Amino acid sequence: MPYIVGVDAAWTAHNPSGVSLLHHDPQEGLRVVKVARSYQEFLACDAPNWTSKSVLSPPLLTEVLAHCRTRGYDVPVVALDVPLAPQPV
Repeated sequence: MPYIVGVDAAWTAHNPSGVSLLHHDPQEGLRVVKVARSYQEFLACDAPNWTSKSVLSPPLLTEVLAHCRTRGYDVPVVALDVPLAPQPV
């Protein structure tokens, strides 16, 4: 069954982008496999430490997809929540 990577891209330079890995099963629906508050946190650990400060990093989508692939997650879909305005709305 396919996996989906979701990215909620940061709107500002001082906030990290959220990253998630979901699994879609036609019988059971969507299940969250992994969630993180930044690209680095997604790559570094299996579960975020919600009491620690999240670390900013540049977009590392290629690394996120490679990370998923090495763990056996086939990711044919990437969903992006990306701001398109040149300035905050």
